Amino acid sequence: MGGMTLLRACVREDEAALRAALTSPATDVAGCLAFAHEHRLAGFVWARVERLGLTGLLPPAQLAAAAAGALFERARSERLTAELRRLGELLQADGVPVLFLKGPLLARRFYGGLDARAAADLDLFIRSPDLARVEALLGAAGYAPAFRVLLSRRLSRYFTHHFEYRRDGLPLDVHWAFQRHFSFAIDYRRVWTTTERAELGGRVYEVLSPEYELVLQLLGIQTDLQVGKLALRSAVDVYHILRAMEGAIDWGEFCARRGRERILRPSAYVLAMVLELLHCREEFPALAAALEPALSELPSTSPGVRAALDSRTRSPGQKLLALRLYETPLAAALSWWLVSLPFRLAVYGVGRGQDPA
Repeated sequence: MGGMTLLRACVREDEAALRAALTSPATDVAGCLAFAHEHRLAGFVWARVERLGLTGLLPPAQLAAAAAGALFERARSERLTAELRRLGELLQADGVPVLFLKGPLLARRFYGGLDARAAADLDLFIRSPDLARVEALLGAAGYAPAFRVLLSRRLSRYFTHHFEYRRDGLPLDVHWAFQRHFSFAIDYRRVWTTTERAELGGRVYEVLSPEYELVLQLLGIQTDLQVGKLALRSAVDVYHILRAMEGAIDWGEFCARRGRERILRPSAYVLAMVLELLHCREEFPALAAALEPALSELPSTSPGVRAALDSRTRSPGQKLLALRLYETPLAAALSWWLVSLPFRLAVYGVGRGQDPA
């Protein structure tokens, strides 16, 4: 049995399937845990195994390594949570409108706790005109830019969706858009009018609605597919958000809104890919049915699934697949990619060594 069998059992919190996977002679437990680590899911797998009381089934060497890794991730999450609180107090004191994305708050909202989902950075979402104000506050708080601009900030911001800042090695991404593409018409007015509040460590933060947290994840997966750095953690994030939304949303209307925002093609494709990857289509029948009309006009999900399983593979075919998911002819998507590439390389090529190409 491989890493996906173990992962799917953890995702569903299926004790019997997880026990069978851990005790089967056919299971390479060390290989499965390495697979989880490669996809940034080691902490998630450990948390599920521990919650279900199955840690005793891990071989001693893997048990020690998994416990040590979980301890490290917990310490990092606590540091991020402390910095999140500091940022919340700083921005609230100045009255700047800001939403907190992903990170510890996503773990708290959709996984039930920090231990189940590791985070390495913090993300803010602001209204575009507030960037200079936010930058001044961050600079006074000790954050320094970890990006470059090409030609001008205005042009660089047109082709990108966030700038990265750092303080004492801790990355902070400040977003003014979910992702950038000339075809997108995301209703940011609705994004701001549907926000929610989430509590963490005794403090309340403004966050995206589950619907737009899902949209953010879907567009991020399309981008990761395009640049060859797709990890299965993003698919697991989508699963947990879907589980929170199921029964509380009209998926037909969800698809209609994505159509109006000109992001239905990438949204439908990525959702279908996640349902296939995690074998969970039967858990979300209304969603699966709502996706069918859009999927009939999209490429097969098989290449996307293969790319997700073979983490961080880069190939021209994978890039072309992702470009075909935009609501534009392929030639237009390629032209945008070529024109925007120098700006993305400048902005994202510093910091964590990302390759946006």
